[in-house]
Amino acid sequence: MEQANHLPRRYIVCVDDDRALLEGLTQQLDAAFADTHEIEGAESASEALHVVEELYNLGSVVEMVISDQVMPGMKGDELLEVLHQRYPEMITVMLTGQAGLDSAIHAINYAGLSRYLVKPWNDDEFIMTIRELLAKYRLEQENKRLFRELQTAYQHLQEAQEQLIHSEKLAIVGKLTAGIAHEIRNQLTILGFAEVIRMAVPDNKQVAQYVQNILDTRSRILSIVEEIRQFAKNQTQSYEKVQISLVNVANTALSIMTYDKEAKRRSIVKDFQTTPILTINPDKIIQVIINLVRNAVQATEENGTITVVITENDSHAILDVIDNGHGIPPELMEDIWKPFFTTKGELGTGLGLDICRRILEGHHGRIYCRSAVGAGTTFTIELPLEDTTTEA
Repeated sequence: MEQANHLPRRYIVCVDDDRALLEGLTQQLDAAFADTHEIEGAESASEALHVVEELYNLGSVVEMVISDQVMPGMKGDELLEVLHQRYPEMITVMLTGQAGLDSAIHAINYAGLSRYLVKPWNDDEFIMTIRELLAKYRLEQENKRLFRELQTAYQHLQEAQEQLIHSEKLAIVGKLTAGIAHEIRNQLTILGFAEVIRMAVPDNKQVAQYVQNILDTRSRILSIVEEIRQFAKNQTQSYEKVQISLVNVANTALSIMTYDKEAKRRSIVKDFQTTPILTINPDKIIQVIINLVRNAVQATEENGTITVVITENDSHAILDVIDNGHGIPPELMEDIWKPFFTTKGELGTGLGLDICRRILEGHHGRIYCRSAVGAGTTFTIELPLEDTTTEA
């Protein structure tokens, strides 16, 4: 029993404790099917199980087992039941006398019996029956192969279609962003007068802080436009980084959210358990935190609670944004990361989380989500405690 080099060898295994009958059966099958199958014999159920297992270990395929019913030890129907459990596609045939019909019925019910033949049988009818069973088996296998190929081709077609749609959306976003970026830059020039206001009242610290907030926000708006432009080109953006406390960055983001009228209707709780110092681009991490907090605001009812937690482990700083909102259904958990997917209708673009993920990947960090419907959602970002880049 040698393993074939290319296509698996196909076998028919015959089982009978009467050696003379077994030799006659194998010779009869060999004469009829030598061109397509190897014929193996076994004188007991245990030997048959060993032969079948050895053939499969060699990479061959046992397409059919023909077993006598009355044998010492394990009976034929018991053998075929074991084989059916291990190899459910195998053809099983029982040879039985009139008194063994109950065993044949048992094998039909529990061993997937393909056919039973009552002794004595007509040799021509026997060979014709075996030939029909093998032809049916090959047809079923070919149908399964074609179905698998069809499934694979359909999956590839779906992926290609999704990629095409995604590319078309990116092209549209790219064109829109170029025009929008130009107009935004033009309109933001008016914010330059904020500096004039600060100069007009140099001693007013509150006005100075308001002006600084305006100027910082202008920078972040321009940075967000650039982020979308890079996204549309499917490019990874590099960031200028500095060492800064994550607590300071989170505080800045949350202070900006105090100007959001919907956020004012929620309770935003800080739980800063540590003060990690990171090498990051503060504006981009502020953008990520604002996006996650705003998502939490939209996911909660008025008077809902949003908790921002900062912890760390041996290698990463961890920031959690936890809400007690309506939660995300399990079937949507994978979709929320896809560009252009949104559950906010006209209020959402479906770009926020994807851009957040890109920003964090640019910092060698990551973002993930846990959610339970009716209980709330937790978005977690992890950032390395030590700078892993060589970018300035």
